[in-house]
Amino acid sequence: MQDRILENIRGAEPVLEVDIQEAGYEPGRPRIHEISFQVVPGELLGLIGPNGAGKSTTIKAVLGLLKDCKADVRIAGDPPRYAYVPEQPVFYEDLTLWEHLDLACCCIRNG
Repeated sequence: MQDRILENIRGAEPVLEVDIQEAGYEPGRPRIHEISFQVVPGELLGLIGPNGAGKSTTIKAVLGLLKDCKADVRIAGDPPRYAYVPEQPVFYEDLTLWEHLDLACCCIRNG
């Protein structure tokens, strides 16, 4: 079974391709440099490292959330189209996650 899975992974087209030349929070002060990776169907990717290693910066660069970012990200070969729900969104403290999602959907539907 494992051999068949590995064979499928080796021959598969990537579902995610990331090539970050540099990215950071301030112009001219990149926090991460030269990070490239691909994810193919059936593969699991984890970003592991100590505090300050650049894990969150890498994720934000992949998601296009950094203004100072030189990167190429492809999802199934195309430029990405996705949404991001942060770990601790501060929209309205009294709303549940589902209520936040309902609110976001209403905003999208109503322009």
